[in-house]
Amino acid sequence: MTAFTQEDVMSRLQQVIDPCSAATKVPLSIVEMGMVENVEFASGNVVVALRMTSPLCHALPYFQMEVERVLADIPGIGGVTCTFDHGGNWQPDHMTVGAQRKLADRLSSSVAGQLSPPKQPEFDIIPTEEKISCQAPSTKSFSLPGPSPESAERPHSPSLQGCR
Repeated sequence: MTAFTQEDVMSRLQQVIDPCSAATKVPLSIVEMGMVENVEFASGNVVVALRMTSPLCHALPYFQMEVERVLADIPGIGGVTCTFDHGGNWQPDHMTVGAQRKLADRLSSSVAGQLSPPKQPEFDIIPTEEKISCQAPSTKSFSLPGPSPESAERPHSPSLQGCR
């Protein structure tokens, strides 16, 4: 007989944050992401089957460590095992409605201009006879050594002789 329930395990798994969602500033748990495919109990051990969101996911050791950490102190659990599907089964509709709403809110705030990309500086390239000069607005100019594009000659490659 186990002293823990499926609800105990799922509640604890809410503490494991998907690092990719955190990187997008919408930290979602593996439960919210729909990554928990199955939880099985056998002789005091817990097996957590996770769906990866991508076959290129490099966070498998992180997920293993975090699942073990959050389940370790539940009375009655003797061991924890994680299995991974390696990114073939997860779909966005596996996410909870709340998670989908959080992502939609984030997207709408991005579109509203709150997350505009950094402005790129503008440069004027001024060819001179022996140097290429660059000047950004409100800055000092600087020169790069070398011929200007107009005066550059194409080198002749002996290895390409006879090729047309």
